[in-house]
Amino acid sequence: MFLQSTSPYKATIRRKFEDVTGEYLASAKTNLKPATHRRYKTSILKLADTFAGHWWDAITKETLLEYIDERKGDGVKISTIKRDLTALSQAADYAVDRAWAGTNPVAQLPKRPLRYKSPVFKRPSQRSVDLGISCCHGNLEPLARFLLATGMRLMEGASLTRGQIDKRRKVATLTDTKNGRARTVSLNSTALGILAGQDGDILFPAIDRVTGEARVYKQASTNWATAQARAVEKAKKQGWKFERFRLHDLRHMFAIDYLANGGNIYQLQIELGHGSVKQTEWYLQFLSPDEQMGAKFAPSQNPSQAKRFSVADKAETA
Repeated sequence: MFLQSTSPYKATIRRKFEDVTGEYLASAKTNLKPATHRRYKTSILKLADTFAGHWWDAITKETLLEYIDERKGDGVKISTIKRDLTALSQAADYAVDRAWAGTNPVAQLPKRPLRYKSPVFKRPSQRSVDLGISCCHGNLEPLARFLLATGMRLMEGASLTRGQIDKRRKVATLTDTKNGRARTVSLNSTALGILAGQDGDILFPAIDRVTGEARVYKQASTNWATAQARAVEKAKKQGWKFERFRLHDLRHMFAIDYLANGGNIYQLQIELGHGSVKQTEWYLQFLSPDEQMGAKFAPSQNPSQAKRFSVADKAETA
């Protein structure tokens, strides 16, 4: 049953992402080829990782642009992102035809974000990072600080439960990961301190304002954009320019700091869950020459890890 919340479009009942996409897939089953229907269903399930629980009319061009940036930041191919957005666009047209929404947000996207170009990361000042996180409300603030302390992806942290934490070993075990392979993430003193202040089974939940029910935080990206806008205004009043950054950028900052502080690149690969160390090598560009050499040749906690760099590389770097 739909929640009795009025939509701004023709006073209809508001639908959520799962309502619209579920109805669309059911109605399209007889019109689409079986392979196409399966492909759309797969794409919508992937989109649900970000948009499940969102009101349909709250999915805008701006939220989609942030979604594209996050997916590109995760190393997802542009062709995959386009395929997923095609499925979303079909569902959006279905919603517009039924007056559940006024426009198709996918059709409003500019072409530039979907070109084959890696996203540019420019590290914000520490002042901007501190203000951006402090402007978050509810559990979004501790969640953001936790992502910065662990390098977890947004949904890995947002869905984290108490049962996944081993305080004795100081690790969190992640089972629902991007590549489908379970991994453990180290918890430093900062991360453990943040967890100590969180109650309940879901560690960083969204709290329903009506029922008080705790549920997985699925509107973090939308609320983050609102918090960033608050930070811009606050910094402006203080006489300085706030540097916007994405939630996914917290993962980049963690990785750069990990290596700059003497961490091994192979160990970082494991921490981040990268399939190949080549993906992790992207972070070397943000280090000084000495830091790069340290990241490549620092002792690893896993001595069996296959090495990509040789002694000759070390001599050349020196």
